[in-house]
Amino acid sequence: MKKSDELRQIVAKLRKEVMDLQGQEEMDKAAAKAVELNNAIRDLKTQEAVEAADLTKAMQHPSAPEGAPIKSENMARLRNRVFNKMVFGRALDAQEREFADAAGTPGLVETTPGKGGYIVPEEQISILREYRRANLALRSFCGYQTVTSDTGKRPTLSSEKDKLVAFDELNEINQDDLDFGQITYKISSYGDIIPVSNELAADNNINLMEVIGRRFATKSINTENDKILAKLPTKGSAITDYKGILNALNTKIDPMQAIAAIILTNQSGFDYLDELTDTQGRPLLTPSLADPSMMTLRGKIIVPVSDSILATPTAGIPFYVGAMAEAVAFFDRQQVAIEASSDAGFTKNATYIRAIERFDVEADDAGAMVLLNYKVGA
Repeated sequence: MKKSDELRQIVAKLRKEVMDLQGQEEMDKAAAKAVELNNAIRDLKTQEAVEAADLTKAMQHPSAPEGAPIKSENMARLRNRVFNKMVFGRALDAQEREFADAAGTPGLVETTPGKGGYIVPEEQISILREYRRANLALRSFCGYQTVTSDTGKRPTLSSEKDKLVAFDELNEINQDDLDFGQITYKISSYGDIIPVSNELAADNNINLMEVIGRRFATKSINTENDKILAKLPTKGSAITDYKGILNALNTKIDPMQAIAAIILTNQSGFDYLDELTDTQGRPLLTPSLADPSMMTLRGKIIVPVSDSILATPTAGIPFYVGAMAEAVAFFDRQQVAIEASSDAGFTKNATYIRAIERFDVEADDAGAMVLLNYKVGA
């Protein structure tokens, strides 16, 4: 495992600890842990820069003397050229083939385009991740799992309320009748067609992922969010003010799940919460120590999505309250495939690029999240 991967795990662990402490309203401990989180993020960024520099140095130019690295600007052009040629089905020259087959070049080792297109290599996927970070992806709040097959099953447990059984050393431990539940997943493909002018497509050195990345990343997140929202509860309870949300956290969600609970709503719901003040006129919402760009209510993260994606029904503004990571499972095949065709765009002198990602979303613990509806003026 790379050092950066270890640091990412540390960052994720610290971020969760900060959110948990906020949820328990232990703000002093949360603030102290947030300092550790910021230091870990700094170390991660430093390590990523070091590894990027090492990768550049490791790649040797075929015609250069042994030990002479390719300049970083030439490396980027070579990487783009190899990727673009593979997407468009063009032949690689000797230098490009050596780069494509080189050890340490993730995703480029002896890859032949086949059914479904050319699988985007890890280095190109990072561009899509950057574009995704600019949007709110609900899958980060789900029970996220990576899978390597198109279909399968995963064990799952609902909220456990049983206790351990006392025994002495002469007796056997009583066997529980616990049955594991199972979630069956089936990966589906979701794609977009992006037209690219033939003049642009003819340039082998362009960064193709930047050309298609922003549009694909935005549509990708919109699709994922829509599928995730469809797995949330559909029957809601009416509330008359924000205290109904607090009551649900205290009484309708298992206390262990409430620790990691979030409040998911739309823009209208966030606007309502954002205008709330206490008796001294101070806002009830406070920035999260783990992520200052997010707001919290009593330590619970507020996750707002667009009104166009989560509309307000006649029952009132929707508030989904609970542990979304327990309520929804997101299965990620971790593949983006790209295939190009100039046939359909012949009359427009364009090449159509089809980008496809693969995932599945399934409902998990039905009791981990509840729906509340607040009707303005009710």
